[in-house]
Amino acid sequence: LDSVQALVNIVEAKDSYTRRHSDHVTYYSLCISRLMDIPAEMLPAIRTAALLHDIGKIGVPDRILTKPGSLSDDEFHLIRQHPLLGAEILRNISAFETEASYVQSHHEKWNGRGYPHGIGGKQIPLPARIINVADSMDAMLMERSYKPAYPLEKVIDELSRGAGEQFDPCIAEATIAWCNANSDEVMRPLRDAA
Repeated sequence: LDSVQALVNIVEAKDSYTRRHSDHVTYYSLCISRLMDIPAEMLPAIRTAALLHDIGKIGVPDRILTKPGSLSDDEFHLIRQHPLLGAEILRNISAFETEASYVQSHHEKWNGRGYPHGIGGKQIPLPARIINVADSMDAMLMERSYKPAYPLEKVIDELSRGAGEQFDPCIAEATIAWCNANSDEVMRPLRDAA
């Protein structure tokens, strides 16, 4: 736990927005994991990987992370390196080998068009597929320098459109059902941060 907190502090020192985002992604990842009946013994690794999924962004220049417009191809290439950088950081802590694989794969897509390796479907570790949905949800729900916050209805629509493309369809469907039935729970991290 001390190692996780130290890494979280490193990320927060670079960008306080990332800490809020990581906390939200952790919340959503654990909620989705419970929806998917993930065994309880897997939840600590999912929690840690979700909390640290963007740790690799410490290797991306601030001018790119906070750029208010579209990224150039070279800038986007640097952003796409953060899952590999994050996994490399975590692999240097022997207790985080499992979490490193989840962090490395959290931007892979169900259709194989993600990064860094272009793997798809069930080749992507299940926890990484969960974190992918949680990460996308929070990115849509939060205001960013380049976009306003999406209303929950638009998030649900995007999850539906991305099912079977970006997202594992089973995870997307379960998350959509949760969003429709529990909007207060979905919006809790944003309310708590306000």
